[in-house]
Amino acid sequence: MAKVELDLVGNAMASLNEALRKFEEGTGGSGQSYRFCIQHLSHCIELTLKQFIVSRHPLLIYRRPSADNLSERSETIGMHEAIALIRNDGVELPPGFEKDMKWLRNLRNDIEHHRCTFEVEEVESAVGRLLHALFAFDSAHKVVELRERIEPAQLELFDALADTYAQRHGEAVKRIEAARRLAFKGLRQKEYAEAHFAIYYCDACGEDTVIPDKEAASGYKCAMCGDEESQAVEVNCGICGAEWAKCQMWRTDWADDGVIVNVCPRCRHDPEYVKVD
Repeated sequence: MAKVELDLVGNAMASLNEALRKFEEGTGGSGQSYRFCIQHLSHCIELTLKQFIVSRHPLLIYRRPSADNLSERSETIGMHEAIALIRNDGVELPPGFEKDMKWLRNLRNDIEHHRCTFEVEEVESAVGRLLHALFAFDSAHKVVELRERIEPAQLELFDALADTYAQRHGEAVKRIEAARRLAFKGLRQKEYAEAHFAIYYCDACGEDTVIPDKEAASGYKCAMCGDEESQAVEVNCGICGAEWAKCQMWRTDWADDGVIVNVCPRCRHDPEYVKVD
């Protein structure tokens, strides 16, 4: 009988190659394939992080490293614990890596345990960003040697996704810096608050690249993907005037006069923000 044996690295790379195949199927019109791409990519990243931990502290891959009956079949840590161990070991992770891992973990859990809804554009952007981050981490620490192990048929797609993300993100950063310089032009440091320049999280592509844009209908635009909406943008409360993120506001006809206003957590006495006797 044929037998297949995969160690951590082999298992991780099998998942990565399968994730790339499923991504290719998704771009070819099979939207369902994206869900499998997410599952395989999540598995690959988790195993890569575990391999890094094994290379430094072999026993820490287990949830109970001090157990008397420890064996290769003992329960191992998950992605969240792996990231925490790496961070606590003083190892620098790529910018935004932890936030991306949280997004990936939540989407994967929704796929596996609940109904899931996702935007194709968001998944495509996130996969490129995650591959770029994974490649950067692997290159810095020589964990798996990714490019040496990717199947030849998938290598071009891997490079395209990682490189395209890097290029787009670099261009977005340049646009943000140009907008920042323009916003503060002619102002003294003590007048910087008058510029009202801020950078927010983009709901569409998952980047911190939403900036003020006078030509956008919402007044803001993502320098990465061009989307004009972000629930992170701060707006004024219609009751007290304080600024809060849109996602924290409650839009309602507060005065019962037909006018819809934003009401902040404090004004609506949200118990998370206001102590209720």
